[in-house]
Amino acid sequence: MRKENIEMSKVVNSWNEWDPLKRVIVGRPEGTNMPAPETGWWHNRPEGGYPLGTYGPFPQEMVDAASEQMDYFVKQLENRGAQVDRPVIHPCMLNKPVSTPDWTQLNCHGANNMRDVFLCHGKYLIEATTSRRSRWYEYLNLRPLFEQYFKEDPELVWFTAPKPRLTDESYVKNYYYYFDNVWTHEEKKQRLHNWEFQLTEK
Repeated sequence: MRKENIEMSKVVNSWNEWDPLKRVIVGRPEGTNMPAPETGWWHNRPEGGYPLGTYGPFPQEMVDAASEQMDYFVKQLENRGAQVDRPVIHPCMLNKPVSTPDWTQLNCHGANNMRDVFLCHGKYLIEATTSRRSRWYEYLNLRPLFEQYFKEDPELVWFTAPKPRLTDESYVKNYYYYFDNVWTHEEKKQRLHNWEFQLTEK
């Protein structure tokens, strides 16, 4: 229940990208994984130790280095007067299978890139969706923060954008195989110009 009669400060109030930053969410590298193979994405990073078909947690030394850099970034923001919130890593991020009635994905990606899964516009907080099964549940990392904002800010409007089912029919079959092995550079440019990506929007 809203506390309409109590004076409370605005938590969500973002109208442009150039006013002084007052509050921001910064992700966490802990628990980040190379996603398992999935229909909608071609995870192929041999230079990082993850050739096509391999997956799992990032090496601990990589996570530690990223954590050190992100913690330093947070301190710099705080030193400049910004309030920094960090997501709570949901247990389903920790390299375990997740599923819906339509599919099973062997692991999730993580909680390091929060900007992709929500949009803040004015007093509106919109949970977005993604086109990848490995990122389907990333919104769960943000729910504790959003619940806190909802309690603190009586003007906040919080809602969720429609989520696609991400069945096999949602994707162009073998898109990334053709992208990496068949299409010429000019064909790729033409597909980009025509807005022809890996999604069928079904």
